Amino acid sequence: MDDCTRYAWIYPMQAKSDTIKVFTSFIYACHTQENAIIKRFRTDNGGEYVNAAMLTLLDKQDIVHDLTPAYSNESNGVAELYNRSIITACRSLLMGLLMALLAEAIATAVYLRNRIPN
Repeated sequence: MDDCTRYAWIYPMQAKSDTIKVFTSFIYACHTQENAIIKRFRTDNGGEYVNAAMLTLLDKQDIVHDLTPAYSNESNGVAELYNRSIITACRSLLMGLLMALLAEAIATAVYLRNRIPN
């Protein structure tokens, strides 16, 4: 999520081990599509973000990695609130439908949320 505009991107993954590959493609997409440079990346202390490969990628791209304390939603309140509203929208979209459509429901909720004025 962009802190300034509150615009969000969604990249569905099969496993947490895909994080580095997906984040690399996100960096490339930001650079080529938006002509933007990622300067700061804020995460919790999850293993998918704090490992040698990810830290090397962030260092190579000159991205500052901010770590928030584990299990403290207050430290990352905007993203946590956004995630909660997206999940609520997904539950409404999937009422009576298959859970196999979860990725599409999340993508739809993010698409709609990005177009609603703040």
